[in-house]
Amino acid sequence: MMRAHRLVTCLATAALTLAAGGPTEPTPTFQPLAPLNGLHLGVWTGQLQSLTHARDFNAVGGEEPSGSTSTLALTLNYVSPEVSGLSLGGQYVHSQSLFSHNPDIPINNTFHLLNQAYLNYRLVDLDLPRSYVRAGRIKPDFLMMNGLAPRQKEQAFEGALLRTEDLPDLRLSAGWFRKFSSWSTRHKNRDEDFWFNYEFTDVADVARRPYETAGTVFTDVVYSGIPRLRLNLGDWYSADIMNLAYVSPTVDLLRCLSWTAVWAHERSTGDWHDDAANRGTAPADLKANYLQTYLTYKPVKDLKFMPGYAAVPGHNDGDENHSFQDLFQADLLPLVGLVGRPLGYAAGSQMGYLSTLYKPWERTSVWVHYVYTDMDNTHATTYDGQEVNLIVGQRLTKALSVTAKLAYAWFSGRNGTDDSYGTDARLFVTYTF
Repeated sequence: MMRAHRLVTCLATAALTLAAGGPTEPTPTFQPLAPLNGLHLGVWTGQLQSLTHARDFNAVGGEEPSGSTSTLALTLNYVSPEVSGLSLGGQYVHSQSLFSHNPDIPINNTFHLLNQAYLNYRLVDLDLPRSYVRAGRIKPDFLMMNGLAPRQKEQAFEGALLRTEDLPDLRLSAGWFRKFSSWSTRHKNRDEDFWFNYEFTDVADVARRPYETAGTVFTDVVYSGIPRLRLNLGDWYSADIMNLAYVSPTVDLLRCLSWTAVWAHERSTGDWHDDAANRGTAPADLKANYLQTYLTYKPVKDLKFMPGYAAVPGHNDGDENHSFQDLFQADLLPLVGLVGRPLGYAAGSQMGYLSTLYKPWERTSVWVHYVYTDMDNTHATTYDGQEVNLIVGQRLTKALSVTAKLAYAWFSGRNGTDDSYGTDARLFVTYTF
């Protein structure tokens, strides 16, 4: 635990140094992919990133509550030339552990993975230049599943996607996938980890179902044809698991003020109701809602405040489960904290939060995020939790950047314990080429 505390102190010092402006001298240009790009057989890009990471969950972390790791990851991206509308794309990630202590606590292991690998067909022959069909391993960009990368890899899914922006003021996405790879870099080294790891995992296993399913069919629509309104709505049907429908409007109230809401509804489908493994461990029928509302206030160009509130109504009792199931690591702002979403999706949760983004200088960004969680579920647990995050990023040159991420959380009465805390500290050094 003392090692983790020392690392937190070092990263905090780094964050304060970066906030003061940091060095701006250019570093030597290093372009190892230039010979490949010189062949004009496609575009290669890459990234070399080190991540030093420490966590301490204290009394709520079990027998081994703390861990620390350092990894160095190489990411290679490739996009082929387009021929008759067809092109190929891919992304390979290899992350190597430099040192580790309890690596499953910070979730930062050695791994390698073909994270993206797809065939893309642009529908130019159908006079749809802004439409394409893509199949393979694909990076998502949806509210309920996006390309989050808080470790060494982005999220991805394995399936097919149709995207069109040729209709006026409309972006339509529709697709299907059978497997999902989260941002986690944890190995499948324990049965309980099977659902949350870096490998492409069957949707049924992600949902912890003991049977096969037909995967997930989804539709996502973004419409901006009404003045001062942006509307995002969608439906994700996971066969024999659940149906997820959501609506998220954003309304421009004033020049510098907008309002956003999110309503998501889940209901179990098919074999979920008859799953004997589910009965006896949790209420069998899922019927859950997630509600979120927040303002975005931008008084000047480089400063933004986002105060908000979110809730998961109901309590788990009888034959219904009202806890919201976040299968694909959704982009829901109250729960992006580094310490790890303290039961925020459980039924009976209420969350108040404030996020602030500030760019004091051209190459520097500062993000501060605070969330208060009031958990009250008569059939689970009752506690109060608070978490504050500080993320400071500094671009040293066009290619080199440094980011420090720090978090502190404290809990009152969680898991029957006295007041406790959790810490998280990460230092990223990234070189792109």
